[in-house]
Amino acid sequence: MTQTIRILLLACVGIAGAQQGRDVFDGHRWRSSAPDERNGFVDGYGDCHVHDLHGDQRFDAPTESYSLALTEYYETHPTELGRSVDEVLLFVSKNVVAPGRSTDTTNTGFDEGMLWLNYSPAARSSFVSGYLACYAHKRIKDATFSKRPEEYARLISTWYGVDKLDRDPSLQLDDRARKKIAAVLYMFGDEKRAK
Repeated sequence: MTQTIRILLLACVGIAGAQQGRDVFDGHRWRSSAPDERNGFVDGYGDCHVHDLHGDQRFDAPTESYSLALTEYYETHPTELGRSVDEVLLFVSKNVVAPGRSTDTTNTGFDEGMLWLNYSPAARSSFVSGYLACYAHKRIKDATFSKRPEEYARLISTWYGVDKLDRDPSLQLDDRARKKIAAVLYMFGDEKRAK
């Protein structure tokens, strides 16, 4: 009987691990993702790393430069496909050069409603995945996020009014377009950020 219980417990742990692994953005998922999804992940991670984590990497080169560096890394290191994209991104980003780019980290156009509007639905989910992958490294959490990235992306899109714009492109984004994506994401966290 003890052996049966042990087997059942191991099976449950394996199933739970497989379900959690579904959200892991690793090299396998990177290689199977479209370019806009890859760029969404990089933008989300970079937004959190620069503005929330206050990390040392500036992410001031074009997004595609980081995406290309990640793709090249996974192509030349096939045994590393199990490594998470956020871990590899920090490693490869040190070699991405941004000649002539602004070093201003108070960027006000990088992560607003217009950027969100221009993303595909898959890229929106990837932005949230990238942001939350970085946020997991924050020592003092301002909020917790238990929903899947796709659900947060849907909530953010609804808040910005993207669904209305998809139906009628002649409409304009309202003043909400000025609010940063991260600030909107926090509105839907399990715990609100203390002010």
